[in-house]
Amino acid sequence: MHSAVGTRGVSERLRGFVSEAPFERGPIFEFVASAAAATEPGARVLDVGAGSAPYRELFEHAEYKTSDWDQSVHTEDDPPDVTAPADALPIEDRSIDVVLSTQVLEHVPEPGPVLREFRRVLVEG
Repeated sequence: MHSAVGTRGVSERLRGFVSEAPFERGPIFEFVASAAAATEPGARVLDVGAGSAPYRELFEHAEYKTSDWDQSVHTEDDPPDVTAPADALPIEDRSIDVVLSTQVLEHVPEPGPVLREFRRVLVEG
């Protein structure tokens, strides 16, 4: 994998996840690793559409929670903290510091309501 950030220092599990589809997941990994590095310690992070939460380890310094819908095929062994559709999260307004959502919007029929929901739960600024 050719990466500016690289997967050095991450678990074999995450390296394997990225290497399964390097052209797709490599750039996503780079972005998420960069975003995680910029996330303040203790920040509340909600990974929407987390599936098996491959990026969890990048947010060990944060309060990381996962969310997925009830028909996800990725959560059998590790169910999400929140089970709900991405456009109707049972999360308080302005209670999340970072929303992480990769490879989700292309699967929803109307991305607008999902993005509005992300804005609703995000802390101002």
